[in-house]
Amino acid sequence: MLKRFTFRNCYSFQNETVFSMEAVFAMKDNWDFVISVGEEQKDHVLPVAAIYGANAGGKSNVIKVLRDAAQNICERRNWMMNDPFLLTDSDSHNDEFEHSLNLLIKGYEYAYSYTANDDEVIRESLQRKLVGNKDFEYIFSREGVEVEPDTILSDSEFTAIENAAKNTEYLIVNSVATLNLTGCSDIYQWCKSVLAVMHVRSESERKEYLDTFAGELVEDVDTKNRLAEFISKFDPALTDVRPFDTKKNTPSEKRHILGIGHRFRKSNGKMGTTYFSLQRESHGTQKVLELFPTLMDALDNGRPIVIDELDTMLHPLIFKKIVALFNEKDTNPFHAQLIFASHNTEVMNREDLRRDEIHIIEKSEDGVSSIFRLSDFVDENGKKIRMDARYDRVYLEGLLGSIPSNFEDARV
Repeated sequence: MLKRFTFRNCYSFQNETVFSMEAVFAMKDNWDFVISVGEEQKDHVLPVAAIYGANAGGKSNVIKVLRDAAQNICERRNWMMNDPFLLTDSDSHNDEFEHSLNLLIKGYEYAYSYTANDDEVIRESLQRKLVGNKDFEYIFSREGVEVEPDTILSDSEFTAIENAAKNTEYLIVNSVATLNLTGCSDIYQWCKSVLAVMHVRSESERKEYLDTFAGELVEDVDTKNRLAEFISKFDPALTDVRPFDTKKNTPSEKRHILGIGHRFRKSNGKMGTTYFSLQRESHGTQKVLELFPTLMDALDNGRPIVIDELDTMLHPLIFKKIVALFNEKDTNPFHAQLIFASHNTEVMNREDLRRDEIHIIEKSEDGVSSIFRLSDFVDENGKKIRMDARYDRVYLEGLLGSIPSNFEDARV
């Protein structure tokens, strides 16, 4: 059984990396932060892609497949990353799967795809065209160990790709990544820039991660100050973030923890500050601290970030603010993009998200999931969702089909 995932309009725009699901229709609302590209400017690059759907509907699989594709392209291992489709009667655990990306890099739109199984690459192709042009031209097309080039490649480039194709254990773009070949290096660098947060960390994992971050803050005063300002926006009583030494494991090594400064009134009436360790903070505050380094990296460097269950443990207003960081020019000057899965409908409205930034996953009774944009949804009367509609209400009432029809009848 062939499992196919396609990510459309994943663009790096003039060295500024952004990612978007497909957006190829006319819209008049929320145009300010949309990059128009493609033939007749009908394709749009969007800063946010929000994914909604029922539990076990397939949201996490969409996030995972982008991570898997990026890792297959950037890392070298003895197997291809892919979560197999389990709802099948196939006896084979080595079924074919396909990943494809459309990227806009330095004025070119690239179409890259590969088909593989756990053990080897079966086919792989890379095409490109100048933005605005109609037709793509092949850079290479691979079938097993055979490669067909186009005239884009120089003789030396084709020789390098032909040699790389002899090893079906790896993708060509992975094998030639350091050679700066036409198109291949751009695909590799974009995938290398993807930041993925795949799961909610356990308390021990979160502590280890933030202790490492605390050590980095010792020398990085600017980041420490930015973090203190960031968390104070959500709780005015939080005044400071400071790395504290806990003990010396060796004479040359110090261990650090994050101390969070809390303002309080002393018995003499004056204001003071006391510092709590991470374990004394709420799970929501810990989640904000955990997300900060990755959010900062994405926004500072124009990188795409994919997060599963972004809303977990976050207050709805904090969740809204994080989404807004990517949808506002002032806080996202380098066109980073946030792709996230969530159950929180707080941002499911026209003020926070465009209709084509909202994606709905629906799982059928036979276990097959499909994804569509809210802007593409057509009801039984052939009508689309109005731009002034309450998107969250339409979704929660099950009118988009993503809520099981017998949900209201559930009993314990």
